[in-house]
Amino acid sequence: MSIYPNTSADVIPHRPGFRLQTLEVRNWGTFNGQIWKISPAGTNALLTGDIGSGKSTLVDALTTLLVPGNRITYNKAAGAEGRERSALSYVLGEYKNVQSEVSGSRKAQYLRQPDKDYSVLLARFADDTTGQLVTLAQTFWVREGKVQKFFMVAEGERSIISDFGNFGGDMAKLRKRLRETPGVELLDSFSEYASRFCHYFGITQRETALDLFFQTVSMKSVGNLTDFVRNQMLGRTDVRDHIAAMTTAFGDLRQTHETVRKIRDQIDRLVVLVDERQQHEQWQTQLAHLAQCRDAVPTFLAYLKVDLLRADLHRHNAQLKTLKHELADLDRQIGEQTQQAVNLRVAQKEDKQGQRLEELKQELDALTHERDGQREQARRYTTLVNRIDLPDATDATQFYANQQQLPALLTTAEEQERHLTQQRDACIRQRDATKQRLDDVQAELASLEGRRNKIPRDMIALRQRLLDGLNLSEADLPFAGELLKVQDDEADWEGAAERRLRGLGLSLLVSHDRYDRVSAFVNSQHLRGRIVYHQIAANYTQQRRDIAPHRPSLVNKIEINNNTEFYDWLTDQLIEHHDLTCCESIDEFRREPYAITREGQIKAGRGRHEKDDRSDIHDRSRYVLGWSNLDLVKTLRTRESTLKTEHQTQVKAVDAVDTEQ
Repeated sequence: MSIYPNTSADVIPHRPGFRLQTLEVRNWGTFNGQIWKISPAGTNALLTGDIGSGKSTLVDALTTLLVPGNRITYNKAAGAEGRERSALSYVLGEYKNVQSEVSGSRKAQYLRQPDKDYSVLLARFADDTTGQLVTLAQTFWVREGKVQKFFMVAEGERSIISDFGNFGGDMAKLRKRLRETPGVELLDSFSEYASRFCHYFGITQRETALDLFFQTVSMKSVGNLTDFVRNQMLGRTDVRDHIAAMTTAFGDLRQTHETVRKIRDQIDRLVVLVDERQQHEQWQTQLAHLAQCRDAVPTFLAYLKVDLLRADLHRHNAQLKTLKHELADLDRQIGEQTQQAVNLRVAQKEDKQGQRLEELKQELDALTHERDGQREQARRYTTLVNRIDLPDATDATQFYANQQQLPALLTTAEEQERHLTQQRDACIRQRDATKQRLDDVQAELASLEGRRNKIPRDMIALRQRLLDGLNLSEADLPFAGELLKVQDDEADWEGAAERRLRGLGLSLLVSHDRYDRVSAFVNSQHLRGRIVYHQIAANYTQQRRDIAPHRPSLVNKIEINNNTEFYDWLTDQLIEHHDLTCCESIDEFRREPYAITREGQIKAGRGRHEKDDRSDIHDRSRYVLGWSNLDLVKTLRTRESTLKTEHQTQVKAVDAVDTEQ
């Protein structure tokens, strides 16, 4: 048997794809006791030899490496139609059958003994274009009459003599040694093994590819090429089965249609009953409610009567209290007059008129002083009751009536005080919040006076910490937003572009030669903020194709500063992450897989949609793109004026509430 690789001068070098370089077998079929090898070297090869020299045996070895064992018909390349060979016969080395003279049965004769010998199949495949080399191997041994095996997938060049020898026949020792070999994977199932080598070879349709390989590698002859392609490569298509299935499906659909139409007719008839039942239930509910109201009338009237009786009781108690005070005054006056009469009678008897006149004068002075004090109290009382809108008390009845109203007035005043306090606190919060926003705007304006970009001042301060710590300039660590702007003639799309590119615009760009210093400094510092930076490879060149200028892509609406060393990197970032079709209508937006609208709705593929309206899309104070901030300064000046007016109004509101309190 001989193998003749194609060595003609017309062979095309560096052909893409993995191709067989070498096939090695040990103890496989009649290849016994040593390692046998063929080397097609990645080209077409002709395998020749006499009948029985082992051509089909080598083909079956290669088939075993690439096709599941339960689908292989061994010796098919030699024209076998049934299972005349098996993996067991190959592993044990069956070479003939001997007929017993006694029983007449035939018994297979083997070159190797079970539980003592083992077999190895190994093939190396190489891709000339990538220089990648992959080795596949399977190891077999027989235990209790059954073939045992494990699979190996390895990167690089492996061989039977170097990797599958000198282990004393202990398969566990061999497996352990192979597992510890770098780049070697051992697998126990063909499914895992096939997944791994298909991954390396770039085979996506594994089942179809392996089945086609088995059909072609074991092909004895092709009688009709058209039938072969139709059956083996295109799959079977039985028109009758399809017609029968379609007929059955049509019958099912027609029956389903009839059933649906019948059910719809039943539903239409039942809808009337359902409506009438719902109306009946509503009437029943109304009747039950009215019955409850009727039953509650006596209780309701009793509550009203109780309230009226309580009001009468309160009024009578007030009158009783007034009468008690009047009675007490009358009793006091009777007592005083009685005492005066007694004193007069005594004075008359004792004839002490001069002494009595002196006593009366003293009493008159005391009463005059008491009168003046009571007049002052009455004046103060009148002033106070007038302030709370109560009538002046010209008699005891009115006085006690006013006194009865004081608790309600006090409760009202306390409620008004609480309301005014809450109103004042709310005004103070609004005033302080407005003052804080005003301070932020003024601080942002002060920050913008010394620079040209639109980056927020907190991000500017964070970058300044890096610049001070690393002794760098702003040109060494630019923000992406300083190098990007929306084209002047695309102002309608500025809000949507700013919202989409805000994250990129607030990112720092770090060149390769500064990356080590920046990453070490950032890692060692507590920045008290969030920072995002991108490492730009040295001598970065554009890797993605340009977008056609006539396309309505968001990328075509963005201008990149021509004087930056990061021009190619920014171009790639825009193309890779922000190539969104700018849609003029929602219908166009629905059709495009990657799209954006002027209102800021984004479709980013796989059905994901996003619209972030936490801030106004036209709020220019949040814009970060561009290398001129004049429009931002103008916007903030207008906002500053508005906030000053709001702050003054809120200060006056707080003063007004203080006065009312």
